[in-house]
Amino acid sequence: MLPVELITDGAMFDLLQDQCNKLFDPNRALPSYVFRRAFEKFVAFDYAHIQQQVFGASLKRIALAFGDVSVHYMTIEPDPVKYYWEKLGFYGAASFDVDTLPNRYIVAMSRDFQNADSFLVRGGDVGVFWGSSLQWGIFCDRISWSICVLALSDTTNETLLSDIKVLDKDCLRGYILNEYKCNSSVGLEFINEYLSNYP
Repeated sequence: MLPVELITDGAMFDLLQDQCNKLFDPNRALPSYVFRRAFEKFVAFDYAHIQQQVFGASLKRIALAFGDVSVHYMTIEPDPVKYYWEKLGFYGAASFDVDTLPNRYIVAMSRDFQNADSFLVRGGDVGVFWGSSLQWGIFCDRISWSICVLALSDTTNETLLSDIKVLDKDCLRGYILNEYKCNSSVGLEFINEYLSNYP
């Protein structure tokens, strides 16, 4: 039985996809600017963080700060329709109630703990999170760079990020150059373009 957070209703998926497309450009990838609107603050962090139970609490903290009633996730790669709906019978999307998010996050994202086609295992190589307020979003890429970029419309509440190990500019540079030490020019190109798009 599928976790209730996974989307099987076509009308609900269309609604979520419309919201997603207001915030993210699915045809763009990092280090390009992947958002469709301007934000006040950008924060990079290791992709591995979203695979941990604590990330549900992180999302709830952000959601409450912006008055969200729900938090959503959608895959960009694999395709949420062609891969998930056509092959597995649910869309590559999930919707969480903010109140139950910390307890339900891993259950839904792993499809009851480490299902091979779950968003945290083989699926969800590139995916996005956002709140119902549309005031923040997270773009996650584990195919090329293994980082996530959190965009916030308000910079006043720094405690939102207290349990996320933020990669500042120096840390991000070191992280990417280490990942691409066999081809440092690729890493340097990424860093330069990323910093020009996410100051």
